[in-house]
Amino acid sequence: MPDYARSEVFAQRLRVALAAAGLSRASAAAQCGTSKGSMIRWAAGECRPPANMLPSLARATGASIDWLMWPEPVDVTTIPQKPDPRLTQPVASEGEDA
Repeated sequence: MPDYARSEVFAQRLRVALAAAGLSRASAAAQCGTSKGSMIRWAAGECRPPANMLPSLARATGASIDWLMWPEPVDVTTIPQKPDPRLTQPVASEGEDA
C-alpha cells in the first residue's frame, strides 16, 4: 500500500476515534502534548504522527495503537468507545452523600 494511502486510512481511523471519544482536534492535541496544527494534518491524512505520539493518541481516544494503525479502512462495527466517566462512578446507597 502506498504511503499516501496509509496516511488516509490512519486519518480515517483517527477521525473515528476522536469522534467516538467526543474529542475535538484541539482538545486531543492538548491531551497528547502536540500542536493543534499537527492533529489537524494527521486527521486530514496529510501525514502520519511520529511513532512516539501513538501511545498518547491511544490514551486520549481510548482506541488501541493496533486499531489506529491497522492498514484497512474502518469497519463501523468495531468503532472504539471511550467509557463515559459519569457512568463508571459508584452509586451511593440511600442515606449516603453522593
